[in-house]
Amino acid sequence: VALPQATTASIQIPVTTVADGGVYSVLVSNAFGTTASRGVTLTVSAPVPEIPSVIIPPARPEAFLSNLSVRSYLPSAGAVLNVGFVIQSDGPKPLVLRAIGPTLSLFGVPDAVADPRLEVFDGGSVQTAENDDWRAGDAEQFARLGAFSLPPGSADAALIVDLPPGPGTAHAWATGGGVVLVEIYDPAAATRSKIVNLSARALVGPGEQLMIGGFNVSGTGDKRLLIRAMGPQLAAFGVENPLADPELVLHGSGGAQL
Repeated sequence: VALPQATTASIQIPVTTVADGGVYSVLVSNAFGTTASRGVTLTVSAPVPEIPSVIIPPARPEAFLSNLSVRSYLPSAGAVLNVGFVIQSDGPKPLVLRAIGPTLSLFGVPDAVADPRLEVFDGGSVQTAENDDWRAGDAEQFARLGAFSLPPGSADAALIVDLPPGPGTAHAWATGGGVVLVEIYDPAAATRSKIVNLSARALVGPGEQLMIGGFNVSGTGDKRLLIRAMGPQLAAFGVENPLADPELVLHGSGGAQL
């Protein structure tokens, strides 16, 4: 293709584009004849834009409450251990709840309840789930969460449920008095889906009648917690016979007093 007006000793392409690439040759002629040069390949490469480097900041450390428990004493049949919790989540959250009685004897706990029952209520006090004796099919989930195993056929109670965000309550009671342990496991604690509060209300006495609250912190970094033992203030909410002067003691995972 003859380039228009390209008849001088040189050619310049002021604004070069990729379309200007190709094979170029020169045709020279005079009165004696015509001769063509060999073709010369011109390659035009589009510049590669520099992509600015993106600095990804390190993940902010965040810790979660992945397991909470309350051990208390039920003075008689029908007495209830009330365990409250608050879920912060964008939707339903899976939780594992257990009420342990007979298996406590395997850990040297005397006077454990023989047959605990577990009931779960939402923030409107509507019952959403219940269990008397745990299902054998849940044992695999217990193991994944690091929860101690329950002997086959034991009368302990357990539930694997999806609960709505907001407050909820677990009630543990039994056909007789004794020590009972209520546990809550969060298998998927995350920034936008976690347990943010646990509370328990029960009768408290000396020895095995102490109330023991346990918790496990997972994730990274430290977790700042507020821990309270309420006694006299309960009277303002109509609770009869509140503790006049409760004492709160915090122990580490090894048992040492912190």
